[in-house]
Amino acid sequence: MSIDRELQRRRRAAIRDIVAKGEPVPDLEELVKRLSELGIPATQANVRRVLKELEAERSGKLYIVPSSTEDKPPFERAQGWILRVITVESSMILIKTRLRAGPMVGAAIDESRWEELAGTIVGDSAVLLVCESQTLRDLLMDRLISLLDRYGDAARHDGSPDGSDVPVH
Repeated sequence: MSIDRELQRRRRAAIRDIVAKGEPVPDLEELVKRLSELGIPATQANVRRVLKELEAERSGKLYIVPSSTEDKPPFERAQGWILRVITVESSMILIKTRLRAGPMVGAAIDESRWEELAGTIVGDSAVLLVCESQTLRDLLMDRLISLLDRYGDAARHDGSPDGSDVPVH
């Protein structure tokens, strides 16, 4: 493999990793800076080209890479953007997300096609999950906690009697 192709491969992988973390990226200059910190030379034109190849979309200060370019299951890609999971009413769960990450988290959940879920309502920084019954809501909450634990977020019970508020750290 030529040096140029190897550099392109490394740059692409690094940009994908940076974007996958779900951390805010104010502009292309910031991505160039982060690549430089990793020892990968890049220009804004290089970064723009890679983001286009990855079909990345901008949502506020976050870049979102569609699932077709990711090898991870949909919810695993979204888990780092979730701040809190709260049961509301008898058949709903509210997921609070990082600023402007609601659409990405909602899309990942919809793409997961969970049986317990009747539908999602997506906001800028939140996703409301609607189930047909409290039983299905409880099953979905168990699934969410299990997935957050599996993918590395330490979901913990904060002491509420029914387990209705689970902060994600």
